[in-house]
Amino acid sequence: MRTKPRSVALLLSLSSSGALLGCRPEPAPDPPSIDPGAPPEHPNVLVVLLDDVGIDHVSTYGVDPAAPPTPTLDALASEGMLFHNAYAMPTCTATRSVLLTGRHARRTGLGSVLWTDSTELELSLDEITLPEVLAQAPIPYRSGLAGKWHLSGFLTPTFSMHPRLSGFDWYAGSIGNLFYTIEGGAGLGYYDWEKVEADGTLHRTQVYATTDTVDDSLAQIAVMGEPFLFVTSFNAAHTPFHTPPEHLYTIDADTNLTRFDAAVEALDTEIGRLIDGIDPQVRARTLILVVGDNGTPDLAVTPPQNPNRAKGTVYEGGVRVPMLAVGPGVPAGTSSEALVSVVDLLPTLAQLAGVDLSAVLQDVPIDGVSFLPALYDPDHPGRSHIYTEDIVPVGFGPYTTDDRSLRDARYKLIRFTNGHEEFYDLSTTPFEEGEDLITPEGPPTDEAFAAYKALSAELDAIALELASEPSLP
Repeated sequence: MRTKPRSVALLLSLSSSGALLGCRPEPAPDPPSIDPGAPPEHPNVLVVLLDDVGIDHVSTYGVDPAAPPTPTLDALASEGMLFHNAYAMPTCTATRSVLLTGRHARRTGLGSVLWTDSTELELSLDEITLPEVLAQAPIPYRSGLAGKWHLSGFLTPTFSMHPRLSGFDWYAGSIGNLFYTIEGGAGLGYYDWEKVEADGTLHRTQVYATTDTVDDSLAQIAVMGEPFLFVTSFNAAHTPFHTPPEHLYTIDADTNLTRFDAAVEALDTEIGRLIDGIDPQVRARTLILVVGDNGTPDLAVTPPQNPNRAKGTVYEGGVRVPMLAVGPGVPAGTSSEALVSVVDLLPTLAQLAGVDLSAVLQDVPIDGVSFLPALYDPDHPGRSHIYTEDIVPVGFGPYTTDDRSLRDARYKLIRFTNGHEEFYDLSTTPFEEGEDLITPEGPPTDEAFAAYKALSAELDAIALELASEPSLP
């Protein structure tokens, strides 16, 4: 078993006596005074995680002229930095596992959707997570998460405590998607769903889920002390396609597609309430990162995007996601072409918080690379390449689907389960809508052929490395 920064056995002991789940952390000391013109040495971090919202549904990206209104996200992009080449995994569970561990999903066994009503799998408590890493900072970070978890399920004995046992000091929200119940089967949704409260109890609530997540986020941020890591993890705009409360959206919502768009607009409205509800002095010391968990689902994809290359695929429409950063030191009104991935959040925030990551992780291999320089320099290139994968089912194999992709600044190689490959020049076909460059004679130019060989060799090396790690229990 890997050594973690905290004792799971102690947490289990405390939770069984009621000492863990009902308490709040002691207030932190007042933060040191900070020059308003300089980034704080240990800023707060707010991660806002969107569910099933691709870049085609955030108007500032300009991908779809019919995108729903997202004035909050557009304004945040103007206030900070918009990333054009940010990547996640093709599905929600995989992205969440990668974000919290800095490790590819194949290492954790959570490479596809975890069906919370029918599986006993969960993120292993042996994994060292982002909140546990930041708790080891020179000034330890308090942590909390509100909203969707999706890294455990109702069949595990400690599902209601799993976010806390995985390192968060505080948690409240839905363990998985809104429509599943502990009794099994679907039928609920945004206005009727099962919520885990901060004391670990499970009950039905009729508060619109997006609103509830913001309510909980604001209440906890106000009392948790600084510095903090807080993750506001929305269920929106994931199915079911339920019409939001009228005051949260403006568009007509009379079809599944328009109800999805309305959910995105309502999400944007509530993100505005979240940001505006944080004390201005606290916000001035806070780095805000907004990121999507995967692309838009096929039922909500409209031309020119291809619904067959959306969520659940390793095509750009499935894994290229919205991401923006706002906070101290982040240059306002900038955009970045840097290659970044959700797997990079853990090492990036560790570096920001001053954590000696090698000392905390010891022999645990991670795949993330800090993109901290790119947060402050819009011309920084970021990674040299980005890897994504879609592996079904959850667990450590065998897999019925085992698709992988790797891209550099220009080219992208996709390798499917059956060995078939596709190769694209993203400078001319940014969503693989153009011609596959693999022909019987190979890619058409010397440059493309050299890029193909380099990506193929790197993909082989990544596959070999990931295959060499023993499966966790």
